[in-house]
Amino acid sequence: MIEKREIVFILGAGASEVYGLPSSSALIEAAQSDRSEALRLALQTHLHQDVDRDLVRFQEMIEKAKPFSIDRFLETQPEADRIIGKALISHALLKCQTMDRLYGRRGDARDYVDRYYDNDWMRWLLEYMKADILEEFLVNKVRFITFNYDQSLDTLLTNALLARYRHVGIEDAKRRIQDRIVHVYAQIGTCAYERTDDLQHDHRIAEAIRRGIERIQIISEGDDVSRVREFQIAHRWLRTPNTMAR
Repeated sequence: MIEKREIVFILGAGASEVYGLPSSSALIEAAQSDRSEALRLALQTHLHQDVDRDLVRFQEMIEKAKPFSIDRFLETQPEADRIIGKALISHALLKCQTMDRLYGRRGDARDYVDRYYDNDWMRWLLEYMKADILEEFLVNKVRFITFNYDQSLDTLLTNALLARYRHVGIEDAKRRIQDRIVHVYAQIGTCAYERTDDLQHDHRIAEAIRRGIERIQIISEGDDVSRVREFQIAHRWLRTPNTMAR
């Protein structure tokens, strides 16, 4: 168990990559090529003009700007372009938020070991946090500050809690896990993991993308960062003596 000192993990895109989510570079690549019907439908709600023209123009700007991070690129863009960027981020992540990707159910057994099992950092962390009963598990002094938009962390921890302590209800498990996580940039999806196999039609995917547009927070959008709840929590947690980045 981790109980002597509180540890705060700071997580970027690399923390989710092993669980099937795109890295920063892969997210930019996906954003440059996505011209799907679901994306167009989602953008039509927010942009009352030529969606195709604006989407192509935005993707050309990303290519020319050569940013390391689409988030950082969006900080200096006008509102309409931020909406396009948020829609592209949402769609790219929604396509990857599947249970098969989350638990490495791809490829053969050798691929599973090489690509997933050996890099599954959550498995190692849960081993350090293991306890016989829920009350002891909750004594672990572990918190997470994540700059990711996806729900892989929330889902992995919630499912682990439900599997290890069978008497815990799903809503109780979600609440206990969410108390330990702050999404600085907010997130798309739900803790139950919105899977693309549950989103079979363009209109349903478009609605999920619209929710992502509304939820994603670009750091420069707040009038005063110090007043944003997520940043206040992150600043408070970072005053603890031990912090780990991934």
